[in-house]
Amino acid sequence: MNTYRYHGHSMSDPGTTYRSRDEIAATRSARDPIEFIKKCMTENNLVEMDDLKKKEKGLRKEVADATTRAKAFTAPPPEELYNYVYAKDHLVRESVEQVPFIRMPEIQDSIVNGVAPK
Repeated sequence: MNTYRYHGHSMSDPGTTYRSRDEIAATRSARDPIEFIKKCMTENNLVEMDDLKKKEKGLRKEVADATTRAKAFTAPPPEELYNYVYAKDHLVRESVEQVPFIRMPEIQDSIVNGVAPK
């Protein structure tokens, strides 16, 4: 979907020096892709607004719970630093001895064959 960046480019760019707050608010109410799809779905009787609200409430709770768990999580020990560098790590972890170097783009060689990067 074509969307709009509501915030600035970085922490030093609030995004309000070249756009007014009114422009941002108007765009959010008229062009927000989530609000747009919700409107399309309800207008075409694909879903009831109450069902969407329940779903949103559940999703907000799920995110809040995940945030709470993440904040309570303790940092892993330094020896875990190189684990799970690539998403495929969890697939081969049990069958491959820990590789003592940073895995480079030769992912198949470094993970599967234990070959050091070239």
